[in-house]
Amino acid sequence: GLEDAGTCEPQRFGPGSPRYEGVPLILDPLTKQCDPLEHFGYPTSCSEGAFGCTAVVNGLQTGAARRVLACLHAKRGTAICAPGVVRDCVVDAIAPMRPRGDVETQCQAIVKVCDAAPKPLPMRDCERYLSAMRKCRAVQTAVQCLPDKCDVKACLDDWIGSGVY
Repeated sequence: GLEDAGTCEPQRFGPGSPRYEGVPLILDPLTKQCDPLEHFGYPTSCSEGAFGCTAVVNGLQTGAARRVLACLHAKRGTAICAPGVVRDCVVDAIAPMRPRGDVETQCQAIVKVCDAAPKPLPMRDCERYLSAMRKCRAVQTAVQCLPDKCDVKACLDDWIGSGVY
């Protein structure tokens, strides 16, 4: 439904090669800035670095993706290794997002479900989170998680850990 409505961008794939299983993803050019941050050995005391950077930068609107990258690049030394570093940078990056009109109805339904949760989900958190998403799979991941967890940070942890592009 989201893709058909034009509210998100489908993930694009490159041409398949008969020698390999699967088809390569075509990632947003901004994701190249994740390379020195996300991979093993940067800094040398990290085991994973900013794991999830590529997935979130590929899935977010350009402005939010640039803010995530700026936040991660501002980390010094082993701060890039801290648990939740990518999640926390995403939370900061989506804070200034203006809610898109097409997310209001979805968020109203999600917030209504979350009203019964121990910690209700604020409407503005839902709207900013969904408004920050660009890729359909990222939006779908968020929409599936939010009514269940009612917490943007928990859903970001799930998204980052899942490797959904």
